[in-house]
Amino acid sequence: MLQKSCRLCFVLYIHTYVHTYIRTYVHTYIRTYVHTYIRTYVHTYIRI
Repeated sequence: MLQKSCRLCFVLYIHTYVHTYIRTYVHTYIRTYVHTYIRTYVHTYIRI
């Protein structure tokens, strides 16, 4: 019983860690992408 509980805790921990990591990564990626897109758009707009 204790071993099973321990394993569940470990799985939960890994899941939470992975979820947080993915969310942070995706957030950073999207922010960088949007920033680059806006900069490119603004530069193009100003040039015209």
